[in-house]
Amino acid sequence: MKHEGAICYLLYSSIYNNIRAYKEIISLAKSFEVHVFYINPSPEDQQLFKGKNVLLQPVDSQNSLLRRHLFIYKQGFNFISPVLNSGIDFKAIYCADLPTFLAGKKIAQKLNAKLILDSFEIYLETVNQFYPVHQKNIKAYIFKQLVKLIRFLGQRIEKKCIESCDLFITTNISYLNYFLLKYRVGFSKVVMNCPEYAELGANKGLIANTTPALKGKKIVLYQGLLNQGRGLHQLVKSAKYFPEDIALVIIGYGILEKELIQLKEDLEIKHKVFFLGAIPMKLLHHYTQEADVGVLILEPFNLSKKLASANKLFEYMMSGIPLLVTDLPENKHIIEACECGVLLPETHPKVIAKSVTQMLNNENLMNRYSENGIKHAQEKFNWEYQENILLASIGGILK
Repeated sequence: MKHEGAICYLLYSSIYNNIRAYKEIISLAKSFEVHVFYINPSPEDQQLFKGKNVLLQPVDSQNSLLRRHLFIYKQGFNFISPVLNSGIDFKAIYCADLPTFLAGKKIAQKLNAKLILDSFEIYLETVNQFYPVHQKNIKAYIFKQLVKLIRFLGQRIEKKCIESCDLFITTNISYLNYFLLKYRVGFSKVVMNCPEYAELGANKGLIANTTPALKGKKIVLYQGLLNQGRGLHQLVKSAKYFPEDIALVIIGYGILEKELIQLKEDLEIKHKVFFLGAIPMKLLHHYTQEADVGVLILEPFNLSKKLASANKLFEYMMSGIPLLVTDLPENKHIIEACECGVLLPETHPKVIAKSVTQMLNNENLMNRYSENGIKHAQEKFNWEYQENILLASIGGILK
């Protein structure tokens, strides 16, 4: 394929654990030579892009204390010299999330290149996740004031960058509406964070073979990181109220894993809750399609979380399993538009268990949810569809 020049991709994180960035880089490489400037390299990075038109440029991630915790919009300044010293005539500077926006703007101005900004989330709204602002002590008060200051300073820079970029991208319509109300946004597009399309395969019995105690059980599945903000304690507690023929399966890893396993032990529900650990990506789709319900309980402890559209929704839909999700804007939009699952009225364990039981007792409804989820995943909620939007939008500004 003929390539249309070089694009500089700025990423203030590792590539290996950033699935959206990985997909974007692979997609861009279909039309451009992509130079990725990023931090925290891993030995697997080169293998990820073997045979692709991608050149990796790891950059030192060292930053001052103030830059790491207060002037977060300056974190990407480490990229400026390496990019400018590369001597490459980049057609566009692609900035992955807020820490790279200001650096990208400065580089684009120097090189007379187009500036593309991609907000993976409402970055400044996530700041409270990293400080104990909900405690009732003097430290929490100080952290609350710090969060306010970080957001105040960050929004001034965010406004300057977004209002001067050539293309602004974000991951769902709720996020885009937020930015449209806040800033004078020019050319903008939604590129959703959907998985690559995968056909349903034959049921291989992987879950039952891995855990014989699950044979003959209906499976409620959570897959993903075992971190705060995902309602995992409520979900594990809900299994206590499941009928004996229903089990909760949790796939993934994270800081809460030991705590959740201990909770299972304390509640004496070892026969109802099963942790399968991390599953290789190439097998995950096969495991997912063997479940009966896919659960996602997002806790809206900041605006970014409240308006998020999690990748897991689309993975569940693609695998043909009905959704049980919290009643948040993007979840509600998907459920109502696609008729592929149920919204949780609240996240009390007994309410979760009741919703699970009602769903699994209605086979006709479950079949309809499954068919609808697969249909919409095939038509729109897949990366191949989103990739077309991405490449067409970039092509539009480079004409």
